Amino acid sequence: MIVTERELTILHYLDHGHDDINEVSGLMGVTPTMTYAAVRSMKYKGLLDKRKGVHIAPNPFAVRLQHMMGFSVERAKCLSDSALDILAALREHRTVDELISITGISRSTLFRYIKSLSAVGAIRSATPGYELNDLAWVDLRKMLDSMVDYQEVIDPRVRCGAQIYSVSKDAVVYSTDIGGPGQRTAFSYFSDRGDPGIHTTEYLTTYGGEMDLRRAFDDAYSITEVVQDHRLRSSLISVYLRSGDSIEPPEGFLEVYRRLEAGERILRWPNLSEVRAKVREGL
Repeated sequence: MIVTERELTILHYLDHGHDDINEVSGLMGVTPTMTYAAVRSMKYKGLLDKRKGVHIAPNPFAVRLQHMMGFSVERAKCLSDSALDILAALREHRTVDELISITGISRSTLFRYIKSLSAVGAIRSATPGYELNDLAWVDLRKMLDSMVDYQEVIDPRVRCGAQIYSVSKDAVVYSTDIGGPGQRTAFSYFSDRGDPGIHTTEYLTTYGGEMDLRRAFDDAYSITEVVQDHRLRSSLISVYLRSGDSIEPPEGFLEVYRRLEAGERILRWPNLSEVRAKVREGL
């Protein structure tokens, strides 16, 4: 989750009992207009309650982040922007290349974050990579766990209660029985193209660009990784077999496919020969 330095600073003062916007503006040395803008953003992100005034949102992530910021206002700088996403990835030992792949951050930018977070003791070197420094920041892991859990079930871009499968800066992939923003993707997109699979669930994405087979396939793979449904994975492989070279599947899918091709039985994945037979029969 991207949280700005100003938003984190507001959490610091809120933890110390300052909940008046004019007072907080004075403490930060900015105009009330700037503070109001930050507060609106925090309410959108679920850090502050949506009711009038400045009140922490009633969810574990927001509360834990507020308490963490209450320790020192200096933490606002090192935890701002992409720092929380990097820290969340470092709940497990990661190499620099793994962090780049997970976060999508450039190598030079990532090293700036690593330098900053190492300087305040939030992470430590664990050759050949890095990990959280639980000894120095005792409550950091709990806060990050609650952040990841929060993001798995709630996103301001879709209606609360939707089943969320993946979240990125440019889109949420989700399903819901009551509809919502965005366009059809994944198995719903396949059905629109004439895929013989029957999918009663409507899969949507808030992505605003033009949908194509490659993006829909990536979304479908993300969905199967969450639900691990044998039927959906059979449909996913069927689409891949019918599409030939028109898509470039995610490496995770290709790795599984190669193992299935080699005759390996993989839990919750279909038998490849059986899927091929159904494709030949037009099923």
